[in-house]
Amino acid sequence: MDKQALKNLFTGLPLWAKGILALVVVGVVVLIALKAKGILETITRKLTAKKAVTEVKNELKDLEAQGQKPTYTLSQFKVMCDKLWQAIDGMGTDEDAIYDVFGMMKNDADVLMLISTYGTRDLDDADALWKNVKSLTLTQALASDMDRSEIGKINSILAAKQINYRF
Repeated sequence: MDKQALKNLFTGLPLWAKGILALVVVGVVVLIALKAKGILETITRKLTAKKAVTEVKNELKDLEAQGQKPTYTLSQFKVMCDKLWQAIDGMGTDEDAIYDVFGMMKNDADVLMLISTYGTRDLDDADALWKNVKSLTLTQALASDMDRSEIGKINSILAAKQINYRF
């Protein structure tokens, strides 16, 4: 169909049909814009998370160059991260499990290694819908599941061990 045929078709429609057609077109444009916005937000969030993990790895390298090394093996950190994930993911939060893991930290390198090993983790579908995100770093996950006083308790646990890192 050429432009003239489309114009003739549109001009021949009753006013109510033109209004419905205009609403449909506006609706489609809005849906496309919202989808594009969501895609851009997801990309930005993923890039920010990758940058945060990279920065933590660089800080860990700096500490190791100064002689401070993590006190656990990688597999032990993976177990701790899984424990944190189980405490955070899904309905409710197991604060005591989170405090237990942070109670195991012995130095800043341990905390940075924990964050690095955690990386980003995908939320289950219900959490992703509720929080409007698909994956989170450890810092983001704690902030999304815990209030200020609970995060303050984590920081107090770290401070009592002369660990400088704060969430």
